[in-house]
Amino acid sequence: MDNFWQHFWWVILIIVLVVLIIVYITYRIYQIFHIDYRWELNHHFPQWSNEGIITRDNYFLHTEFKFIDSSKYIIIGVHDMGASLTDFKLTANFFTKHGISFLSFDQRGCGENEKWKYHTLGTTINDIKDIIIVLNERYPNKKILLIGESLGSALVALAIKKLSKMIDGAILTNFMTKKQIFKMKPSLVFQAIWGFLFYKHYPLPITFDFKTISTNPNYIKKATIRAKTNMKITLLFTLQAQKLSKQVPKNVNNAKCPVLIIQSGKDIFADFAKIEKNSKMWRPRITYNFYEEGNHAILNEPNINMILQDVLTWIEKEHI
Repeated sequence: MDNFWQHFWWVILIIVLVVLIIVYITYRIYQIFHIDYRWELNHHFPQWSNEGIITRDNYFLHTEFKFIDSSKYIIIGVHDMGASLTDFKLTANFFTKHGISFLSFDQRGCGENEKWKYHTLGTTINDIKDIIIVLNERYPNKKILLIGESLGSALVALAIKKLSKMIDGAILTNFMTKKQIFKMKPSLVFQAIWGFLFYKHYPLPITFDFKTISTNPNYIKKATIRAKTNMKITLLFTLQAQKLSKQVPKNVNNAKCPVLIIQSGKDIFADFAKIEKNSKMWRPRITYNFYEEGNHAILNEPNINMILQDVLTWIEKEHI
């Protein structure tokens, strides 16, 4: 036995190192992919102000709220990654003209909000919850609906699962169905591996050509400026966003409220074979509308009024 330890100590050392590496990688996978809903501490009841919502952990969310006193509904817009509440300008104008209140908000670190170290997508779900709590307190008996764009739609799908008793209906537009939405260059792979092993908040060099996302010149200009100034897509955010996008069909099917899914035919982030497969699995009270025209940023496309008119028809049909 003494000879074994004397001659094969290195075998034991290698085994121990391998076990430690496996444990570390398992821990990192959990750290990165686990969506936590308890990151932000509860300091007080969420509060209303004329410029926005003060969340339970004292973070100020800038909002734009167009309230119609006679409206039965309040629709809350949930924007895409790195976007802002201004992406809902056309949508908000349409609904308010038709007598429906609309609230849009900047997610943490976006738009006019202060910088914030991204922790988990669960924080955004808690922020949506805080917004609904404040709206229910100020405007009781109003029906709450959510509308999302792209990743915002994936967040809406998670919200209607987690906050099922607080939400009366949801509209999802062009949630991402492609497995890969950007080119995997060797430099990107190397940086992603480094970030996975050592720094989960590492900003990845991911860029998009916004001319392939929208035909609206104002939107393209605005999105390009955002991308150059404050749009940093970290490894943690990217992997959680991909995970959440994959879970949309399951989350929607587990939801209790009626859901409208809007998909455009020129969406570069759409896997249409997967979409066709999903459309055969939707539960009752899930409505799927396909439009041949319209790019990925469909809520800012020229045909948006026609689509939003269909949303109004859906709301009336579902008796929300």
